[in-house]
Amino acid sequence: MTSKIEKPSDLEMQFLCVLWGRGPCTAREMLGLLPDGKERAYTTVLSVLQVMEKKGLLGHSRKGNANVYYPNVARGDVLGSFMKRMVTNLFGGSPTAAMQLLLEEGEMSPEDFQRMRQVLDDQPEGDK
Repeated sequence: MTSKIEKPSDLEMQFLCVLWGRGPCTAREMLGLLPDGKERAYTTVLSVLQVMEKKGLLGHSRKGNANVYYPNVARGDVLGSFMKRMVTNLFGGSPTAAMQLLLEEGEMSPEDFQRMRQVLDDQPEGDK
């Protein structure tokens, strides 16, 4: 991606994650899909989607009378920089500290743990 992506807020990140996972949807469909589980008014959801579109994070198409929103940014482009900032700002730049907290405090299934181990084993030494 050639242009700089405007940094999404925490709430906007939730919207993007829903759209990346579920695919395009309307404001009404977005109600109740956000991972934090908070109830929000339709107008709030619509306002956030419109602001995100102005930032260039989303686009929309028409379906009948409704706008169907879709992400204009790739998951890897947004989450990569988000994770780098998080590791820098919260863990002093230490990915090991971030992983340790995730392992100690996260709710990981044995399958999650095995997959994490596999990802580490597959990573060539010295790669970022």
